[in-house]
Amino acid sequence: MQHDNSGNSPILFLTEFDGGHGGGVALTKALNNFSNMFSFFYWQSGDPDFKPSKKVKN
Repeated sequence: MQHDNSGNSPILFLTEFDGGHGGGVALTKALNNFSNMFSFFYWQSGDPDFKPSKKVKN
């Protein structure tokens, strides 16, 4: 998908192997998936609170 992307932006691709076809996902897992999507959205929209942290050198 990233290779075929016509832009320079990354693509978020979430896969739930244990969830079946949209059902059977626990509430905590569903909330975790939503938090991943919103974090990705805010990161891509340039929100300063969602910028990657700088790595600390040892």
